[in-house]
Amino acid sequence: MEDLEEIEPELAKSLRYIRQNPIDEGLGLSFTYELDILNVKKTIELIENGNDVSLTDENKKDYVNLFLKAKLFKEIEAQANAFKEGLFQIVPKYLVKHFLPYELELLICGQTEIALEDLKQSVQYRNCSNYDPLIQWFWEILEDFTQQERVSLLMFLTGSASIPYRGIKEFKITIIKTNTSPDHLPVSHTW
Repeated sequence: MEDLEEIEPELAKSLRYIRQNPIDEGLGLSFTYELDILNVKKTIELIENGNDVSLTDENKKDYVNLFLKAKLFKEIEAQANAFKEGLFQIVPKYLVKHFLPYELELLICGQTEIALEDLKQSVQYRNCSNYDPLIQWFWEILEDFTQQERVSLLMFLTGSASIPYRGIKEFKITIIKTNTSPDHLPVSHTW
């Protein structure tokens, strides 16, 4: 239910209501739901002949479970299979099953939490040092940044919104002090 709540909060709220409250059989609900595919409405049966099976207080638990399974698995089955096929071309299937979900997510997506101390350790300086007042101000400002602002800075600096699983040291970040006009905006290069 929590997964559905992230993508369709109102639907999750309705299913919770069904699960937690007595069902009035006069509602006319059956074991079906409507799916909108490119503005074309299609009725999906949760079970065979689901249109003929009325939702009751006795079967509401089955209804909710089947609905969740349909929304979170069956509707995205083709996309999930295509993703798995692509993933297994890069990483053998026998290796993937050894990872916990959060470990696999870290390998694929990287870290999104940016620790300022780690970032400081990974930066190199040219034409300045970490004792330069301008650099001190830079780090003071970053201390007040939210994580989202730090992610935006990382995106500006590296072209990536996350840190590789091996850590920030994977990025070679160099701060270069130039003799351009004070009106000149910061510039970032990735290569």
